[in-house]
Amino acid sequence: HQIRQTLEDHVLKPVLFKDEIEAIYASGGSIFVEFGPKNILTNLVHNILEGKPHHAIAVNPNPKKDSDRQLRDAIAQLCVLGLEL
Repeated sequence: HQIRQTLEDHVLKPVLFKDEIEAIYASGGSIFVEFGPKNILTNLVHNILEGKPHHAIAVNPNPKKDSDRQLRDAIAQLCVLGLEL
């Protein structure tokens, strides 16, 4: 029953992505990393935080390009930002 309720809630309740991104930013988060086959959420973060200093990096922004190369590019960007990987 619990699994069914969790799935129902997941499908029926709205995703408050904008609110979550703004809350993360307000708490000091300014680097966002998207893991997935496109950069849809990265673009949403850019739109939500437009005009505010932040970095949003997609690990695999283009599913038609070399995944390994895109991952290495994302790692390089994160290292330039000062993250230890």
